[in-house]
Amino acid sequence: MKRLTTLLIWLACVGPFVLPAQNNNSTKNCVPCEQLTKLELPDVTILEAKSFKKDSIDGQAITVPFCRILGRISKEINFELLLPNQWNQRFLMSGGGGFVGSIQNSFGYELNAGYASVGTDAGHQASGIDASWGLNNMERQIDFGKLAIHLTAVVSKYLIRAYYCKNPAYSYFSGCSRGGGQAMMEAQQYLADFDGIVAGAPA
Repeated sequence: MKRLTTLLIWLACVGPFVLPAQNNNSTKNCVPCEQLTKLELPDVTILEAKSFKKDSIDGQAITVPFCRILGRISKEINFELLLPNQWNQRFLMSGGGGFVGSIQNSFGYELNAGYASVGTDAGHQASGIDASWGLNNMERQIDFGKLAIHLTAVVSKYLIRAYYCKNPAYSYFSGCSRGGGQAMMEAQQYLADFDGIVAGAPA
C-alpha cells in the first residue's frame, strides 16, 4: 500500500510538470506511441504500446488510427488504454461485470468517434463468476473493491497527457452491475477522478 501511495503522490505533485508544454494547434505528439513504454512511473509497468491504422475490437470495426497501451499497476492491476490519433479531448472509462477478472472496456468502438478509453481487470485474472482469487488476499479484495478503478483512472490520465500534451477536457465513467458498483465507489471516494459518472444497476 505504501508503494501505491507513493505513486499517487508522485503523479499529483510531479506528473503535471515533467512534460513539455506545446501549442494546442500542433498535431505532434509529446511522446510517440511506441516510446510510451520508456516512461518511468513508480509501481507502473507499460508492457506494450503499439500503433494501429485500423483494427477490430469486440467484433466492431475500428476505422481510425490509434495507439493501444497495455500496462500493469502494482502487482496485478492490468489495463488497456486506447488513444485515437484524432482525439476529441474526452476520456471514457468502462466498468466491469461480475467479478471482472479480465480487461473489460465497453467503449473501445468509441475510438471511431475520437474518444480515448480504458478498461481494467480490477486486479486479478479469473472467470467473471469465480471469486476464489480473493480468498485470504486482502490486496486483491481492496483492488477489486475500489482501488483498481481509481489507480487506472489516474495513470490513464497521466498517459493521455504524455501522448497528447494536454489533459482531457472531460472524463467520464460508466458501468452496469459490478460496473455500477464501481461507479458508486468512485462517486463516494474518488469524486475528482471524473466529471460524470453513470451507475447502472449497481451490484
